[in-house]
Amino acid sequence: MLISPLMGPIIAAIFGTVIKGSSLGKLGLKNELLGIFTAIFVGFVFGMIVCAVDEYAIIPTMPNSADDQ
Repeated sequence: MLISPLMGPIIAAIFGTVIKGSSLGKLGLKNELLGIFTAIFVGFVFGMIVCAVDEYAIIPTMPNSADDQ
């Protein structure tokens, strides 16, 4: 995963905490959580689309000894 777009909010949250700028810290934290949620949501949607379209995306079951007989 590319983390560089999430570095700005991380730096803002840390810098806001260090200089006691509560508004900057809160803004950085809010944007970081929004970025993480967006990345997870887009990944989930993309995974659901791939599983619905691609017949080979389904994980097969593990073979067992009953399959050999």
